[in-house]
Amino acid sequence: MKHKGVPLLVLIAGVMISAAAAQDSLTLEDAVARALEFNISVRRQTLALSTATRTRDTAWNVLIPSLSAQAGTSKSNPTAADWTLTGTLGASLTLSPALIDSIKAKQLAFEAGTISLDQVKREIERSVRKLWYQLLTANEQVSVLEASWSNTTLSLEQTRTKQASGLASEIDLLNARIKAEDARLKVENARTLCSQNLAGFRQLIGLPAESTSNFAFGTLDVPESLSSPDIDHLTSDTIRALLTNIESTRTARALSYKQNFLPSLNLSWNWAPTTSSADFSEWNDRGSFSASLGMKLDPFLPDSAARTALSNAEDTVSDLELQLQNAQESLKLEVIKLLDSLESNQAALAAYQANLALAERSWELTQEAYRRGTRDLLSLQSTEQALREARLQLINQNRTILETIVDLEYSCGLPFGSLGGTK
Repeated sequence: MKHKGVPLLVLIAGVMISAAAAQDSLTLEDAVARALEFNISVRRQTLALSTATRTRDTAWNVLIPSLSAQAGTSKSNPTAADWTLTGTLGASLTLSPALIDSIKAKQLAFEAGTISLDQVKREIERSVRKLWYQLLTANEQVSVLEASWSNTTLSLEQTRTKQASGLASEIDLLNARIKAEDARLKVENARTLCSQNLAGFRQLIGLPAESTSNFAFGTLDVPESLSSPDIDHLTSDTIRALLTNIESTRTARALSYKQNFLPSLNLSWNWAPTTSSADFSEWNDRGSFSASLGMKLDPFLPDSAARTALSNAEDTVSDLELQLQNAQESLKLEVIKLLDSLESNQAALAAYQANLALAERSWELTQEAYRRGTRDLLSLQSTEQALREARLQLINQNRTILETIVDLEYSCGLPFGSLGGTK
């Protein structure tokens, strides 16, 4: 019974280790979430948005009256015997049509902060996704180079066998050794570069350098079907920011106009009890209530500072509208270019896939012919090189398509993965 229990314990331990490793593997979404959590720019924008949110939520405080309190004592002259005690409690409030625009400006500042935070997050997520694809490409390139190393090693063994039988020369054997060693060095260099890039990626998403976390890279597969964005209804964070900026500038202009050209109502009330040290039981209230309507007159003068500021604000709005028009046209042009690039890359992908199938078949036939002695070593090495290049070309083409999809989703302001890419 003891001997039968050992394999079971080993099996259980292996399952637990595999489960832990799988749990520790980070997916693309995990990497994006960590990058957004630890990125300094995101944290700063989040802090700025928190400030804008607090300001917006308390925008109504412009309706809170100004309160003041004061107490004092006085004596008319050195010979007077009585002291006068006074106290004042006052409240004042200024009502103006500009208050509405003041509250609206704080709401627009909050919306601008939200757009800025979204823009920073999307830029970071795009970078993380493209780096993920680059790391995945590097991993698959290592696999291709390892397969090439295996093929050159097999060719070396076959050449040794043929030389022993007198069917290959010493030069052929030396050439096979050089090819195998060159393939080994390429694998080692690729592994080192991949390890360095992986360390940089860990740092980007906030993992410590000594972290042993693995990544669930999967395979570099292009989606079979892709959705097309509606070119006539495109938007982006840049366009949203410009729209908010235009509205903010218009609101600021309206605020300036109402502050300078419209009257304001000032309400004031104060309670001012007064007594004398001669009789503390007698208090007199000298408080008052007042309401006054006033307005500025200098803004009505020609070429006044207020008029100049309004004209400048109008020019700023016109300039922002031109920027918006240019951004909309540029966005449409950029999306059309990305769609054309995606279409051409997908068409080229089919050619690369067919080329790889031919290269694999050619490698199989050349291997068999080399074993039979109907093909020389140079033909075998040339075929192996063509196979390696075909595999690398297909990998790079897949990465190009996936990165183009990410750029297209970013430019259109769409959620990443909505066009058919990796979510």
